[in-house]
Amino acid sequence: MSRFYLAYGSNLNIQQMEMRCRTATVFGVSKIPDYRLCFKGAGFATIVPCEGDYVPVIVWKLKQSDEWSLDSYEGVPTHYFKQMMKVSVAGEEISAMVYIMNLRADYHKPTQHYFNAVLSGYRSFGLAERKLYQALSAHETTQVEGNPLREYRIINGLTQQKLSELSGLSLRRIQKYESGERLLAKAQADAVLSLADVLGVEPRQLVLEQ
Repeated sequence: MSRFYLAYGSNLNIQQMEMRCRTATVFGVSKIPDYRLCFKGAGFATIVPCEGDYVPVIVWKLKQSDEWSLDSYEGVPTHYFKQMMKVSVAGEEISAMVYIMNLRADYHKPTQHYFNAVLSGYRSFGLAERKLYQALSAHETTQVEGNPLREYRIINGLTQQKLSELSGLSLRRIQKYESGERLLAKAQADAVLSLADVLGVEPRQLVLEQ
C-alpha cells in the first residue's frame, strides 16, 4: 500500500529523506493553498491557515514502512498529527497526507542548522525561497496571522456551525468573535474555556492577539 505525502520542512531535504524513508520516491511539486509556512515548538516547520497564501511542497510517494518511519520521526500523535488534503500535481488532483504540529505549540525561531536543511530542499527542487524567508521573519512581527479562533477552527476542520454546536455558543456569537466585532479577550471565562477545549488549545492561544 502506498500513500502520497506533502513535505514542506526538513523532509524536502533529499539526503535526509533517503535516510528516513529508503523506498520513498518524488512524485512531483505542488502547493497547499490558503496556508502559510511557520516555525513553532522547538523551531520546527508547520503550516497554519492563511487565506490567499500558499505553501510550496514536494509530493513524495511512500510505502507503508516509510510512513511508519516518518510517524516515529515526527512524533505522531504528540508532536505532530496527520491530516489529508487535496492538491494538484501537474494538473492531476490527488489526496495526500501532511503533518501539522500540535496546536498547543507556540511560535519559535528555528536554529540555523534546521533552517539550512530546509533551504537545501527548497533549492534542490526550485521552490520559492521567499516563502521560507517570510516564515523565518514572520515570528518577529506577529504570532498569529488573522484571527486565532478562525485559524484553529479551520485546522480542526470545523465549520462555524459545528463549532457552535460543540461549544454551546451561538453561531452569531462565533461569527462576531471571528470578524472582530466582539473581542474574545473580553468574553466570559467559560466561553473561552469551552472554545479552547473543543479546539484542543490553551485558552491564552485564542486571545493572545487581542
